[in-house]
Amino acid sequence: MQISYSTDKKSGGDSEVGPGRDKSPPLSSSTFNNITLSLPRVSLVLTHSSVSLETLLQMYVSRESVSSGDGGSGDASSKGIVKQLTFGRLPHCLCLHVQRTAMEMGRPSKRNDHVAFPDLLDMSRYAYASQAVKTQELEKKSREWAAKATGAVDTEVKEKKNNDEADKEKEEGSEKGEIKLPPLPLGPDRPRVRYKLRSVVVHLGAINSGHYLTYRKGPTGGKMSDKWFLTSDEKVEEVDDVQVKSSNAYMLFYEREEPAMRVMSPD
Repeated sequence: MQISYSTDKKSGGDSEVGPGRDKSPPLSSSTFNNITLSLPRVSLVLTHSSVSLETLLQMYVSRESVSSGDGGSGDASSKGIVKQLTFGRLPHCLCLHVQRTAMEMGRPSKRNDHVAFPDLLDMSRYAYASQAVKTQELEKKSREWAAKATGAVDTEVKEKKNNDEADKEKEEGSEKGEIKLPPLPLGPDRPRVRYKLRSVVVHLGAINSGHYLTYRKGPTGGKMSDKWFLTSDEKVEEVDDVQVKSSNAYMLFYEREEPAMRVMSPD
């Protein structure tokens, strides 16, 4: 279970890493036993809407700019770096923690935003290899946009049908200081890494008190493997999928789906 941590020096909108480049960004990794996911800054409680677990994971692996903070007299923005967290090696059991603690007027409070979580979670899009492909696409788009700005637009760029969408993404990215890429389809050479939901931990109560309860699937391989059960102290009862999905998850436990074995037919 490893998280890959990469940093890349800023250089005007073009990265030092990409096809045909000699340099690679510094890369390090560390082990983990759970991942803490932050909720969006704006609460969704008043709008009665929810945020998806996939969105929280995408926020976790998104590239972000970090200033060097050396305190020198030079331009701080030119000395900044871009860092990104990705998953280098995924575990058999994946534990995700939703950070529900917030600060209001200097005091801690609990957020009750609803997080929509799937029964089957594809983690391959958040892995290092998949994110590296996105980085290469980012560099390609940056070069195309730079060519547009200087008037040196080649024929390939002119013939693209999604110029308007690309321009819109560029404007939004410039205002926020970052560029967000759409998810790229996975090729046949990058197999999916899928996880099945096995358990959901919920916290009831306020920030400084309350009670934990757990929804969990039946034993794997048994007759009850597809049924949900609520466990709360000595209370254990069967519940439906709707009750589980409507809960405000505090922790989510996923189990890796083993790839199906290929049976070779005799010649």
